[in-house]
Amino acid sequence: MALESKKFASGMCFYKMFWIFLVGCVFGAYYEEILNLVIHFHYHHELVWQLRRGVIYGPISPIYGMGAVLMIAILGRKKRPDYQTIFYGALLGGGFEYLISFLQETFLGTVSWDYTNEFLNINGHIKNKKFYLFINFLLELVFFLLFTNYNKNSML
Repeated sequence: MALESKKFASGMCFYKMFWIFLVGCVFGAYYEEILNLVIHFHYHHELVWQLRRGVIYGPISPIYGMGAVLMIAILGRKKRPDYQTIFYGALLGGGFEYLISFLQETFLGTVSWDYTNEFLNINGHIKNKKFYLFINFLLELVFFLLFTNYNKNSML
């Protein structure tokens, strides 16, 4: 009796996108908290844990979940070289962050992040420092490879 290989979820279905969203929400919340811990320690030489969550309960940041779903849905349709995936992912992620920040400020009149005084900011909505880009590129590639069938011609 041969063992059958059962797929997690075939194609781009709601079930797969839901789990990508959920993992992206939790991963993004902890990513931002750890990144802020490291940056604060670098500048102030003390460990300070800041909660960076998008909802009241649990370590969840929905903006990262939506970004993960967007990346997989758009970049996962076609197999391309890793460097193109990273480049397009950076453009897509930066564009998504800018759009969400702009829409929040325009329609809700609130600001969740403001990079006006940061180097290489774009209208205060996004910033592009080399360190952040490098870390984001690596995390994007790892996340993308984990949630796609990388060895197949059709990624999803």
